[in-house]
Amino acid sequence: NNTTNQYQLSGSFSKIHWNVKNGDIIDSPDANIINIRWHTTGNDTIHVSSTTDECGTRISNLAVVVNPAAGVAFANTGEPASCPGIPLSLSDQSRLETGHVISRTWDWGDGNSHPGNDSIVVHSFRDTGIFDVNLKVSTDQGCITSISKQIRIIPFPEASFSWYRNCVSQSTLFSDNSTGIDLASRKWDFGAAPVTAANLNLSQPEAIFRATGEFPVKLLVVNQYGCRDSVMQQVKIHRLPKAVFTNDFPCQGTGILFNDLSIAADTALTQYNWNIRSADGTGQSYSGNPALIVFDMAVNYSVSLVATDGYGCADTTTSVITVRPKPDCSFVYTEDSGIRKGTLYFQNLTTGAKTYAWDFGNNMVSAMPNPENTYSIEGQYTISLIASSEAGCMDTAVKLYYYLPVVTLPNAFTPDNNGHNDIFRPVTTRTTLQPYKLMVFNRWGQLIFSTDKPADGWDGTVDGKACEVGTYSYVVQFKESNKLDSGITTRRGFVSLIR
Repeated sequence: NNTTNQYQLSGSFSKIHWNVKNGDIIDSPDANIINIRWHTTGNDTIHVSSTTDECGTRISNLAVVVNPAAGVAFANTGEPASCPGIPLSLSDQSRLETGHVISRTWDWGDGNSHPGNDSIVVHSFRDTGIFDVNLKVSTDQGCITSISKQIRIIPFPEASFSWYRNCVSQSTLFSDNSTGIDLASRKWDFGAAPVTAANLNLSQPEAIFRATGEFPVKLLVVNQYGCRDSVMQQVKIHRLPKAVFTNDFPCQGTGILFNDLSIAADTALTQYNWNIRSADGTGQSYSGNPALIVFDMAVNYSVSLVATDGYGCADTTTSVITVRPKPDCSFVYTEDSGIRKGTLYFQNLTTGAKTYAWDFGNNMVSAMPNPENTYSIEGQYTISLIASSEAGCMDTAVKLYYYLPVVTLPNAFTPDNNGHNDIFRPVTTRTTLQPYKLMVFNRWGQLIFSTDKPADGWDGTVDGKACEVGTYSYVVQFKESNKLDSGITTRRGFVSLIR
């Protein structure tokens, strides 16, 4: 049953019809030949209706006995896949109602076969790939059945690993870099090395070596089908660098330079990490060498340097530094409102300082607490005060001052061409008075002179003729200062012409 048998009717017929009760008829191109797949065992009859032109239609019956065939099946006793060269065990699990199996032929799909009658066989595939393995079973009643299953042969895994921070007394990080299909487990073996390690079945275990030197480390990887590979490497454990640093005198609010003086071990240093912590637990982190760090408060700070080399080996050193307070620098000034215009009087408001360094911006300096300084050239000046504490910490205050020279007009002039006091005009060292206008009037209020150029003054004439000795009035207008929003000031007065 469940097998296909071929039947043939001899002769030449114009029409043939086959019929059977307990099977499926499978037609073929030749109507004289059919295949029947039997469903059940026992007795059955094949009915054939054949027609010829000479004899007409004839009915033929063929009695058959359908014997039981083996329900062929097989399984591999291990995993559903394997690797080249690993013996793979297969067992016949066919079922037979009556009779017995007289032969089994195993075809491995790789050009090899195993004839005979072994129900359990072992075979090793030389190459990777997917192979169609076929089992053909024959019974003592002549029934032959077969089945095929695919067996997957995969490459062996390739064990590989790397490590970092392989330094004595520090946690060395190992990384499993193995490749392969369906990797399932791994095992690290440090042998007799002086090491403390845990989690030896993880892909990234950590180990602490207690001595320097070279030590063998082995990694075994296994996939879920039992295929395995291992690799052993010599891991060199390096010495640690020695972290050391120096720093400038620590003053509040000033950039303090920290310099690394660490001693390298087996390779050059590559990283410098600074960690700052104050007593209240707040902190900051910096990197690089040197590091310029500003401390905002005058308190104790814990400063740590972590010096790391190219192998990841690191050492840490910590120092507590006391940041000294800086002075609170401040000053104000007032300008002389009398004849000493351009003279500033400074009032020093600084606290916490011992010495002072003034720079008035006009090449004049002073170390007095409350100095004065006089300006004579128009311009803007930057005035700075550097205050230093007894410990040497400094603070700076800066203010700007614009000196604007006074403008005066003489109350008399003598236009006698002797080169002295011949022209009536404003006297000043200002760089500009524009917009500017000067007007002179006689005693009857008539305008006798006008100019918009500060360099041009009245020479005591009108239309080339000398004016009489006497008193004349004037009006002068000019910009009060050089500031953009400065207004125009107007002055009125009298000038005496003397000959």
